[in-house]
Amino acid sequence: MSGKIQTGRVQLRVESALLRKIHGFLSKGNIRLFRNNIGSAFLGPHFWSDGCVVIKNPQRVTYGLCEGSSDLIGWRSRLITEDMVGKKFAQFVAIEVKSPTGKTNKTQEAFIKTVRESGGLAGIAKSEGDAVQILSDYESEQP
Repeated sequence: MSGKIQTGRVQLRVESALLRKIHGFLSKGNIRLFRNNIGSAFLGPHFWSDGCVVIKNPQRVTYGLCEGSSDLIGWRSRLITEDMVGKKFAQFVAIEVKSPTGKTNKTQEAFIKTVRESGGLAGIAKSEGDAVQILSDYESEQP
């Protein structure tokens, strides 16, 4: 969502529910995924006044991996074959979750492209099946 407020509350609820479902379904075994919230907030000495929080000398703090980074990020543990030393490595995974009518923005698309070009698994999931497909794409690319 790249730090912007979505106006479609129904779409946001659908995406949130789907994100929780995918996260719970996939983050087990050799896959570890983490929720990656992106945004900013203000930090500083504060007090309550008439039901509002007043922050003195606020400092803006940004959070999340980077602008455009996917909703779920993590890794997939892989076993390197004998001809590759026989040790495990963690393959980066990034899944951008969207409702059935949701669309990605250019920074999200660029992040997904960069992860893929770097050997990671990345894509857009509009269903649990899409998320599983993103993880199985690695096997189909092997010689």
